[in-house]
Amino acid sequence: MAINSELDFAGIQKKYLANNLVIIDSFLSTEALEALERFAHEATIWNSVKSSGDYMGAYLQDGFTPRILAQVARELETSLPLVFDHGRHSLNMAWGYKYDSYGSKQNTQKGIQLHVDSAAVNANFWLTDDDANLAGEGGGLDVFLLEPPVGTPSSVLNDENMNHTALREQLETEGEKVRVSFRKNRLVLFKSNLWHATDAALNFANGYTKRRINLTLLFGQRESSLCHPHGSFGDSVIKEKTVSDVEEEEMTRTTDLA
Repeated sequence: MAINSELDFAGIQKKYLANNLVIIDSFLSTEALEALERFAHEATIWNSVKSSGDYMGAYLQDGFTPRILAQVARELETSLPLVFDHGRHSLNMAWGYKYDSYGSKQNTQKGIQLHVDSAAVNANFWLTDDDANLAGEGGGLDVFLLEPPVGTPSSVLNDENMNHTALREQLETEGEKVRVSFRKNRLVLFKSNLWHATDAALNFANGYTKRRINLTLLFGQRESSLCHPHGSFGDSVIKEKTVSDVEEEEMTRTTDLA
C-alpha cells in the first residue's frame, strides 16, 4: 500500500465524522513518501507563480501526475468509505505548493490566506523534513470549524482581495480554530467547506530540499456536502451527521443489498 497499512482506519472515520476534521501522522508508507519527495524535488513542473505569497504551484494540468499520487487517492477512498461516501467523493483535483525559504529572516514568508475549496473533502499533507521548519510548532495549517452560509457566491470563497483580517477576527470570535502544526508525513483530512489558511508562523531553512512542500488532494463536489442552511458561519449550531447516523445508514444499505 501507498498509505500506511497500520493506520486505524475505523478510528479515523469516526473522528472525521464527529468533527469534520482528523489529523493523521505517519500517513504514507516509507516507499510512497520517498517517491513523492523525489518527484517534488526533480520534476520541472513548478510553473505557477503565486502573487499573493512566496510559493509556486503545480497542478494536474501542469503534469503534477506521479503514479503514486493516484494510488494514494484510490487507497484513501477505499480505506475510508464513510468519509468519501462510498466513492461518490472521488478525486477531482490535485496540486503541490513549494515555498521559498528565507532562513534566519523571521516573519517574511507568506502562505495561503483564508478560503474554502471547491470540493467535499480536502486531504492536505507535507513532505519536507521537520528540521527545516524554523517556526517550531508553526508552519502548518489553521482550520476553523465554521462554514460559509449556504448561497455564498463562489467568488467570495477564495478571494485574495477580501478583508482577510476582519474575516479572521470574526471567525476567531464565533468559532473554534484548530491549529495543526507542521509535521512531515502528516495528513490533515477535513471538510473542504471549512475556512482554512496557512499558519502565519512560516519560516523554513535555506536550501532547495528544505523548502516547505505541501500536497493537496480534493475529492467530490462542494455542493454535495454543504451544511444545513441554518448551521453556518454566524450561527451557533451546525447540523451535521453523527457517527450513529452514518452507522444506521450503513445498516440500511447492507439490508437493501442483501
